[in-house]
Amino acid sequence: MKKHLFTSTLLLLLVISASINFTFFSMEKKDVIVENPWEKEIAYLKLISKADSLLLSQKVAQASLLFEKAEALRPEGYPVAMDSSWFSEERWKNEELEGLSKNYRVLGGKVNQLSEERLKEKQKANHLEQQLDSLQLQAIARQNVLEELEQENQQLKLKLRESQTSQKMLTFQTDDGAEVKYIGHAVDNQAEGHGYAVFNKQGFYEGQWLNNLRNGEGEYYWINGDHYVGTYKKGKRNGQGTYHFKSGEQYIGEWKDDLRHGKGKLVNAKGKTLIEGDWEDDELLQKKSK
Repeated sequence: MKKHLFTSTLLLLLVISASINFTFFSMEKKDVIVENPWEKEIAYLKLISKADSLLLSQKVAQASLLFEKAEALRPEGYPVAMDSSWFSEERWKNEELEGLSKNYRVLGGKVNQLSEERLKEKQKANHLEQQLDSLQLQAIARQNVLEELEQENQQLKLKLRESQTSQKMLTFQTDDGAEVKYIGHAVDNQAEGHGYAVFNKQGFYEGQWLNNLRNGEGEYYWINGDHYVGTYKKGKRNGQGTYHFKSGEQYIGEWKDDLRHGKGKLVNAKGKTLIEGDWEDDELLQKKSK
């Protein structure tokens, strides 16, 4: 009975020892190789996933080690996950430098574009500055013109004031006894310069005067509707002038002492020449009919 019990106890200890040894052996093999195919595939995929994450974080050395471990567990039929030599620090840096170089080229292009835009803006600014300078010069020129006009205006005002102070109303008689009522410029109480006058209530004159006589350019209007526009000398029509008849006809030509004298012509109311020739003492000497 005791012998049987001892044998049973010894067998039980051997079984327990073998079980423990198998367990430790299995735990040591688990870090290197997974015997179960599906567990092996899962372990492989986990290593690949973790290596990818490290690679994205630029932890090249750690990712390379995991890719090597994964290669040892790669199930049959799976392609090679990655060549770890490709992930060398130097190559990674070269790739990074190439990316930086590309970014630099892009930034360089943008810098050139901005430089061109800045140059265009500078050219626009220079153009606007030139236009501004031109406008300033024009403004200065206009200001100078305005100042000159203002000076002329002041001079004209002065002359007007002087002329107004010399304006007088006079009454006198001509050599033929006609009474003249005059208003205008006067010197020593005599009509001289520009003025207006009524002759014996029979006519009206506006023009130049000298020593109480019509002298220079002037216009005379008769109460019958005729009027004369031309030059006077010593109170009479002399020189070039036009006599307008009430009927519309005109004599256009030369005068001497209130008479037609020299070259002249008669035209009708429509401007058509009726006769033309030389005149003497109000008579036509050589007639040219039209």
